[in-house]
Amino acid sequence: MYAIFIFLLLNFLNKSYAKYSVGVIDTNENWAYMERFCFVSQTGQLLFTLQYPVKYEIETLYLYYDTVDQWDAAYNGSLTCQQREAVLSTDQMLPLSKFAFLGAGDFCSTFEDEKTNETWYKCIGERRFTSMRPRWWYLAIGNCDSVQGLYMEYRKFFITFCR
Repeated sequence: MYAIFIFLLLNFLNKSYAKYSVGVIDTNENWAYMERFCFVSQTGQLLFTLQYPVKYEIETLYLYYDTVDQWDAAYNGSLTCQQREAVLSTDQMLPLSKFAFLGAGDFCSTFEDEKTNETWYKCIGERRFTSMRPRWWYLAIGNCDSVQGLYMEYRKFFITFCR
């Protein structure tokens, strides 16, 4: 938390805008919309902390952008989870497991929930976005092999830098 505070303090020296989002997804489906956000400048950043019980593994974070062949295609209610994955490139799908490589500095670890005695994954990471125009990004979560649905607790922080 201290690192995020320092990061924000340094970046607010330049003009920037931020959005903080906290929530829980608990559904019987194997794919679920999380949230959308817009980066209005050339550079933006997403910081995330996601956690879920290991019994739901392996959940994946999906990053869709605002084009007809991405989000408009994926948000079609008649598609399967696999069809929604198929519109993405591999760098837009982040498997949330301690065995998956999310990117430099990103990681997933496991911990024991003292209340339930269940093992959970906790994944912390960031993504930088660069675009020549304002762009909407849509986040979804999924596990196409799940027969029990999805459960995810999340904290996300979106930062847009205006120069």
